Amino acid sequence: MRLPQAAKAVAEYPNLPAIKGTAAAARLRQLVAAANAGSLDDQMRALAIYHSRVMQSRGQVSWLNVGSDGTIKVHARTVSLPKPESRPPGSWHNNYYLPQFRNFVNGLRGAGA
Repeated sequence: MRLPQAAKAVAEYPNLPAIKGTAAAARLRQLVAAANAGSLDDQMRALAIYHSRVMQSRGQVSWLNVGSDGTIKVHARTVSLPKPESRPPGSWHNNYYLPQFRNFVNGLRGAGA
């Protein structure tokens, strides 16, 4: 699992004076907790719950839900996955959360997105 390693690298960021006590700090703590969840299943569920809360705070509906049986229901338009031979083994296809998380961390560091 690489997410706990990434979480460790940013675990203290919510305490930065620029964001301490803000909604951004609270959200980053939630993402760190999701990254540190025990298993991939737990990580996915925590990330889905995080997403649902963010969308609810915006007055919108989450675009995915994870059922108690592990079924993932997507409520958004999807695209076909690229053929496995056209991407590196173990690569992440979803192009939203991880790049956005990286942009968020880069922004905290004062770097451009």
